[in-house]
Amino acid sequence: MSHRKTFKPSPQAVTLQKQVDNLIKLFSQGQWENLQQDALDFLRSYPKHIFGKKALAASFIQLGHPEMAIPVLQDALSLSPRDAELHSNLAGAYVKTSQFDEARQSALTAIEIASNNQGAYCNLGLACRHLGVWQQALAAYSRAIELNPKDFISLNNAGVALIEMEHPEQAIVCLKAALELKPDYDEAKWNLGRAHEDLKIFNNASEVFYDVLRKDPNNFHIRVRLNHTLRNECRFQESEEQTQHILKALREPEFRGDTNPFAILSIEGSNRADQKKAGYAHAEAIRSAVLSSLPLFSPKENFSTERPLRIGYLSADLHHHATAMLLVGVLEARNPAHTQVYLYSHGPDDGSSLRKRLENACEAFRNILSLSYSEAAKAIADDGIDILVDLKGYTKGERLNICALRPAPIVVSWLGYPGSLGHPRLADYIIGDPVVTPLDHQAEYSETLALMPNSYQPNDRKRPLPEKLTRAALGLPEQGLVFCSFNQTHKIIRPVFTQWCRLLRETPDSVLWLMVTNEAARNNLLTLAAEQGVSASRFVFAPFAHIDEHLGRLQQADIALDTFPYGSHTTGSDALWAGVPLIAIKGDTFASRVSSSLLTAVGLPELITDSPEAACDLALGLTREPHRLAAIRNHLETCRLTYPLFDTENFALNLQRLYFEMWHQYQSGTRSPITLAPIQS
Repeated sequence: MSHRKTFKPSPQAVTLQKQVDNLIKLFSQGQWENLQQDALDFLRSYPKHIFGKKALAASFIQLGHPEMAIPVLQDALSLSPRDAELHSNLAGAYVKTSQFDEARQSALTAIEIASNNQGAYCNLGLACRHLGVWQQALAAYSRAIELNPKDFISLNNAGVALIEMEHPEQAIVCLKAALELKPDYDEAKWNLGRAHEDLKIFNNASEVFYDVLRKDPNNFHIRVRLNHTLRNECRFQESEEQTQHILKALREPEFRGDTNPFAILSIEGSNRADQKKAGYAHAEAIRSAVLSSLPLFSPKENFSTERPLRIGYLSADLHHHATAMLLVGVLEARNPAHTQVYLYSHGPDDGSSLRKRLENACEAFRNILSLSYSEAAKAIADDGIDILVDLKGYTKGERLNICALRPAPIVVSWLGYPGSLGHPRLADYIIGDPVVTPLDHQAEYSETLALMPNSYQPNDRKRPLPEKLTRAALGLPEQGLVFCSFNQTHKIIRPVFTQWCRLLRETPDSVLWLMVTNEAARNNLLTLAAEQGVSASRFVFAPFAHIDEHLGRLQQADIALDTFPYGSHTTGSDALWAGVPLIAIKGDTFASRVSSSLLTAVGLPELITDSPEAACDLALGLTREPHRLAAIRNHLETCRLTYPLFDTENFALNLQRLYFEMWHQYQSGTRSPITLAPIQS
């Protein structure tokens, strides 16, 4: 009878296994300091042991020192280059040290080795998210969810990607799934609120934000988002309460809160210093790695003087959008012998006629939607752009990280964001004018002021003025005055609406024509109006309309009313183009001075007031003196093309002068505020 000899491991192997088991135990229990010490001891005895290096790297990461994990993982990869887990862990360490290009490459290598490595897809998604390539991020998160359907973090992150890609309905599906798995996951809750907000389901959004805020009352970001949502529903009392909390926090000397500064612009009582401070804090909070690094692409000292100045415009709105409507005529009117234009689009191609005009109005049109921030910056630098103009600021879809990488000698903020970006790395100049950004406001701007001689806002005088629609077709009464305000709902505040109600009370048979598209806001406005003795029959609510239809209907208004402190911008120039007098309320911030700039540039400074009460008084005065109102309308109908606001060719010439002055300052190594004397085209 034969028998096998029983295998007995060597004492050294037993000791090794016990030490490995100990490392596994410490890892599973989260005893990171003990794991670090034991892993260091272990590696002294077994310096090439891969698991020991993985354990040490994990302890470094968990104890907040991912930069120390990177050389450990790189050393391990030199010993085991086809270890997918090592590549994935290295990707995670790179993410935590804000080395996102390296993280993406390491994650892709891990996936190439082991296509089912769920952690690698998670890290790939995080890297792509921070690189601004949302389509790739979503694909990575989706694969991570396939491999682990209970991964609530990836479900949340997929929801974020879908929000950024403007698919909020799909985002809600992912975020609700994440919350089913982890009901107390606050990050998924407030992202769910964001998705509802994008869908204009504001009551759902505010409910979510209130829930998060109850547990975390110091969450500045959520409080600002809640306030913006309340404003969109015209829930004035609640919004006013939140506003007081926001301004108090923002004005603390050691303020470190983060939120999108755009929402601060429409807060009653916020000033230029508040808005600059919010911009700086936001930039530091979400772009610290880029802002603290050396520029990836150093400016070229000696660009060719034998070619025209090369201007790049960066935007997500180079399609049928208000920004493109304002800009296109100026691009067409420029002198290509003096300036070349490169357009960099990180938004959709809607195939519209406006998109075609933009493409035909430039020397080069680049679609950079699929490029990472650094790839896009390199493309801009390779094009030899002299002046890069960002048209987004802190508005939806911005890619300011491209500007922060400094791909051109000069970076300019213009048109899209009415205020300071707050951080000097993001822009050298902001284009304004003597009304929106007078020189004595310089201290509240991180950018150097560059003032157009008239209004900072361009307009396209080629756009048609469609035939006037009938009152009957628009649901307006055949008789009586029509006051209008087609501004977004979040711009309406109680003091302004109170004066509108006063205006209606004192002008019998008049109506107020608003574009308030959500039912809750309508009901809240009508309730407040009823409390002030104004019937619901005095309000007409207009739907959203294509710009041609909008200009056709707008001509039926008698007077356009401004909002405050975020006033009429494109809505203001639309009204003036349609021949409708606009009564402005001029404040202290950029956003509250645009309507005044427009009126100054169209020769109607007498329509500028300094408060909601004064605006109402002026409107009443005009209604009681019909000849004055008729004279203003006649001025707009017969003279508007002779004034700077709608003189596109003159604007293009002055913009060229402004760019050349910036370039002259750059070449001379100086930078100071720029003012231009008006000239005739």
